[in-house]
Amino acid sequence: MSRTIISIEVQDSGDKEAIIIVRGERNSQIMFEKTFSYKDEKKHSLRLQRTPTSNFLQDFILL
Repeated sequence: MSRTIISIEVQDSGDKEAIIIVRGERNSQIMFEKTFSYKDEKKHSLRLQRTPTSNFLQDFILL
């Protein structure tokens, strides 16, 4: 049986900047890793929030 894992890691210091790292892994082998920088002077720090009706990763939204 094959196993695929998609992970989202958010690194921040509580201010309005964050680093987002998205990784894809299949059968314990890293297939991809992409890093994004986030900065917004008007909004609070980046947070991941699961919607109340969600039941899987694609339902996560960035605020």
